[in-house]
Amino acid sequence: MTDGRGHAPLARSGPVNLTTDPPERVLSICWALAESGTYVLHGSNVRPALPRIEPRQANDAMKSSGNYIAVYGSLNVDVVLMHAILDKAYLLSRLKSYAVGYRIRAGRLVFNATDNLYQLFKQKDPQLFSDGYVYVLDRGCFVRSPESPSEFFALQPLEPLTTLEVSASLGAHLFRIDTPEGDDRVVPYSADETARLASHHR
Repeated sequence: MTDGRGHAPLARSGPVNLTTDPPERVLSICWALAESGTYVLHGSNVRPALPRIEPRQANDAMKSSGNYIAVYGSLNVDVVLMHAILDKAYLLSRLKSYAVGYRIRAGRLVFNATDNLYQLFKQKDPQLFSDGYVYVLDRGCFVRSPESPSEFFALQPLEPLTTLEVSASLGAHLFRIDTPEGDDRVVPYSADETARLASHHR
C-alpha cells in the first residue's frame, strides 16, 4: 500500500530508510502523507524505532490542549521533522532545561528557542541532530486541537501504520541560522515569551 501518490510504502514490516535520500525527497514524501487527509505524523528521536507510541504528559506554555497525557501528531512536516532529528538526549546532557517551539511569521514557519539552546544553534553544534523517526498514524484515531488546525492528539496508545527513518542532515535544511539573505529559521524567544515559559515551568 502507498500514500496514494506512489511515494512511500505503508507497511508494518519495519522502518523505511530515508536517511540517504536528499532532503527534497524526504520533504515531498512527508508532505504527501500529511496532505492525504488520511494520516497524522509524529516525530521522535528515541532510538530504536518504537513499535507503539504511548501517551506522554506534554508541557506547553502556549496552549491548554498541549498539556494532556496524549500522543501528539501534526500535519506540519517541518515541526514533525524537528521532533524527529533534534537530539533530546544530547540536549538534556548539556542543558539544565530548554524549550523549542514554532510560530508562523509572514507566512513561513520559524522555530523559537530559549537562549541556551539558541546559542548551540548559533555555534552550529554538530551533535544537535541525530537520525530519528517519523511515525505515520491513522488520522481517524486523533482529535484536532481546538487551538491549532495542524495539531492533533490521541489519548490512547497507537501502532504506526509505517515508520520513516530520517537523517540528522535535515537539520541544516530546517534550522537555517545566520544566513546572508537574513531568512533565518531559528530565533530566540522574546522577553515576554521567555517570562511566560518561566512562569509555566514553576
